[in-house]
Amino acid sequence: QLQGVGIQDSLGAYLKAIPFIFYSWLIIFSAWFVVRGSIAFGKMRDFEDIALETGNLFGGKEPMQDLTTESNHDSSLIDFFLPIGLFMATVFLSFAYTGSWAFLGGQNNLVTSLQKGDALYSLFIASLITLITSVIYFGFNKKLSFQEFVNMCINGFYMMKNSIILLLLAKAMSMLLKSDLNTGSYLAGLMVGSVPAWLFPTIIFVTSSLIAMATGSSWGTISVMIPLGIPMVSSFDAILLSPTLGAILSGSIAGAHLSPISDPMLISSTSSGSYHIDHIQTQIVYAAPAMLGTVLALLLTGWIITQNTLLTAAIALLSSIIFTGTVLYFLNKNKR
Repeated sequence: QLQGVGIQDSLGAYLKAIPFIFYSWLIIFSAWFVVRGSIAFGKMRDFEDIALETGNLFGGKEPMQDLTTESNHDSSLIDFFLPIGLFMATVFLSFAYTGSWAFLGGQNNLVTSLQKGDALYSLFIASLITLITSVIYFGFNKKLSFQEFVNMCINGFYMMKNSIILLLLAKAMSMLLKSDLNTGSYLAGLMVGSVPAWLFPTIIFVTSSLIAMATGSSWGTISVMIPLGIPMVSSFDAILLSPTLGAILSGSIAGAHLSPISDPMLISSTSSGSYHIDHIQTQIVYAAPAMLGTVLALLLTGWIITQNTLLTAAIALLSSIIFTGTVLYFLNKNKR
C-alpha cells in the first residue's frame, strides 16, 4: 500500500509512524488507568451497580446465553498457544523467504528480507499451514470432530464474508483513487495555502475515524486513506509524513471502536454473550477521552514538530496521557 504511493521502504515508514499512533497508546493507558483506579462512569457504572445489587450481569435483562455451559473436551494451554505460535512463526519465515533472506537461500539480510517480503502470500501460507496443523492436532487428540470442523468453517465464512466483500471494494476504490483519479494530489492542490500544515494530521485523523465508523473496517479505511493522505502530506510538508501515517492508523482503529458494524465490536459482544448495543454504548464513553487525547496530541505534533520526530512524539504523547487521565479521573469523580 505504501509502496504504491511512492514510499519504497514501507517497513521503515511504519516503524517511524509507531510513536505517532497516539490512539493505540492512549487506549492502552486508559485500560490500565481504569483498572488501577477502579474507574466507572456512564452506563458501565449503572451495569456494575445492578450486578452488585442483583447479580445480573446484563443490566437487569435476561442473559443472552447460558454462561455456565462447559466444553465436553479437556483443554490445556498448548491448545491455545500452539496455533498462535505456529501462525506467528510461519508468518515470519514466509516473510523472510519471500524477501530472499540469506539464511533461507537468498541474498538479503533479515531486515531487508522483511521489508521486501510478500505480505499477502505470507499470511495466506501461514493461515493454511496453521489451519491444517491445528485440525490434525485437535482431531488426533479427539478434541475436534469432522462435523464440528465443518460447522466452524461455515460459521467462520458467514462471520467474515461481509468483511471480505468490504475489503475487496475498499481495495478497488483505493486503486481508483490512486491510479485513475489522483484524488490525493487534487485535494492537496485545493488545501495547500488554505489549511495550515500543522492542522493536517488532525484532519486526517478525524476523517479516518468517520470513515471507519461508517464502514466498520479498519483495513478498508487504511486502504482508502493512504492514497489520499500520503500524496497530500507530501505537498504540505514531508516532515509530517510519520504523524500523518500515525493519524490514519489511529483513526482507523478509533472509528472501528465506535462502529456497531465493525468486526471487533461484533466479535467482542458475541463471544462474551452480551447485548451488542449495550456493548457499544458502554465502550463509547471510555474510548471518547482517548480520541480527544489523540486530537490534542496531533495538534501539538503539528505545532511543535522538528527534525527530532521522536522527541516531538514523546512530548505530544505525554501531554495527551495527562489530559486523558485527567478526563477519566473527573468523569469518575463526578459520577460518585
